Order: sequence, then structure tokens, then C-alpha cells
Amino acid sequence: NSIMHDYNLYNFVGAEAPDNSGRKVLVTPFGEVSEDSFLDPQTGRVLTFDHVAQRFTGETDQKQVLSDSMESTRTSVEKAVTEYLDAAYKSGKASCAVYGTDDGKINV
Repeated sequence: NSIMHDYNLYNFVGAEAPDNSGRKVLVTPFGEVSEDSFLDPQTGRVLTFDHVAQRFTGETDQKQVLSDSMESTRTSVEKAVTEYLDAAYKSGKASCAVYGTDDGKINV
């Protein structure tokens, strides 16, 4: 399982969100909460991930809540990147994740 964990993080594997929205959530070092828990930056929810099956299996009771100004910045960056991906790639062929922290850092 640790080999799959490393593989998934290194390759920023994307998997469908467990809410059946059709959205992909990326498994990245920036969103890693624990070995099998990852932040969905769009919702602030912490999701559980099965590294072998490469799918999200549910969510925890943890949640990231950013300050209003940081969430506004994060959302604006996410919107711009998503618009670019929608224009440059076929539907479903590219995903992005925009992470924010209250100390002003944004990771795309």
C-alpha cells in the first residue's frame, strides 16, 4: 500500500469525488492530511482514499475552513485555471486543484 501511496502522490492521481458530482479530486502532497486522507480544496472536505483501487471511498468529519479573503483568492485562481483547462483540453482530460492557506500561500 505504501508503494501505491507514493505512486499516487507523485503522479497527482485524480479520482471522482464521492459525492457523485462527476468532479475529479486530485491526490497530491499539498492536500495530504494523512496517508489515506486528502483535502478536496473546492469543498474544504477531507476525503478518504483507497490507494490500491485509486478511488475516494468517503469523507471524514474534518474540514478546512479558510478566512473569507483567502477563500475568495483561492476561488478566483481556481476559476481562472479551470477556464484555461476547459479552453485548452477536451472535456474530462485535465483537472486542477488550488490549495490555499491562511498565511497567504496558494498552490496550483
